[in-house]
Amino acid sequence: MKDPLEDQLKLVKKIQEEKCVKSYKKLLGEYDPLIKSLSSSFKSKYRNTPIEIDDIKNVMSFHFYKLILDYDKSRKKAFPSYVKEFLYYRTSTWIKHYVTLNHQVMNYSENNVDNNSQSIDKMYLNEELLDTKNTSSLSKLEVQVIELTKSGMTIKEISLKLSINIKTLYAAKSRAIEKIQNNFQTNR
Repeated sequence: MKDPLEDQLKLVKKIQEEKCVKSYKKLLGEYDPLIKSLSSSFKSKYRNTPIEIDDIKNVMSFHFYKLILDYDKSRKKAFPSYVKEFLYYRTSTWIKHYVTLNHQVMNYSENNVDNNSQSIDKMYLNEELLDTKNTSSLSKLEVQVIELTKSGMTIKEISLKLSINIKTLYAAKSRAIEKIQNNFQTNR
């Protein structure tokens, strides 16, 4: 009787040595139930985000391939345990990188800054929310970011104007939006 783990390790070795696509697809098929299960779990956890389940599956497939290439049998960790643990960790890290605690998509790459910030602005930066009683708890930087965003500037443009790192501005904007929302709900 064949040991399924030994078969998987043979496929791993073939992928590592030869970058064999056929072996990767076969191994990916064996782990497809795990990937679907974890993807559903992440999607339900982050259900209020625009991240689709197919995006999560694609990211997991990419990380699965990287895990295969990085796997070292001599570390005495069984391949299925290794995959489950690190696939969860790497995907979780990826999602957290793009999603704040408020489930707002945050893309830190400068290439896509303009597209992502505009949709968030339309949702949150309306006149009703920006009433002075809702913005009184904001820091000077948070007020500047909100006012400049409201005037139509992108985070990238604000970064250049204020000479402040984009990540710092995203953090300030996120905090400001959270404070505005909390104040708005309290003052209703």
